[in-house]
Amino acid sequence: MAVLTPEGYVAGYVVDCSERYSVCMSMANTAFTMGGKARGSEYMGSVAWDGGDYRKVKLTDVPYYAAFKEGDTIVSTVSYRFPPDRVVGVVEKFEATADKMNSEVVVRLAADLSRLDKVLVVK
Repeated sequence: MAVLTPEGYVAGYVVDCSERYSVCMSMANTAFTMGGKARGSEYMGSVAWDGGDYRKVKLTDVPYYAAFKEGDTIVSTVSYRFPPDRVVGVVEKFEATADKMNSEVVVRLAADLSRLDKVLVVK
């Protein structure tokens, strides 16, 4: 199940639960992954945190010819965890990988993970 902020931004997902409690994984966990794409684009990639700045994630495995620009909104793709088009963040920087086959996109998270108090768990 998806974990969203009250504003509807992606914050993480549920990894285990009992009758009364849930254990959730934050986006700022190196084991976290999800699908993402630029709003209005069909080019998808994998969103993951690299262990650096907790306010940023990377969108990888995107074809190098996919047109991204700074300020583009990155949203969730359809998956068993997330509803489509939930805001992940905005493009801060993008560049081609060393092999020039894909792009690596740095995304500033919309959710402020350091200030989360209440979240929504969405099935």
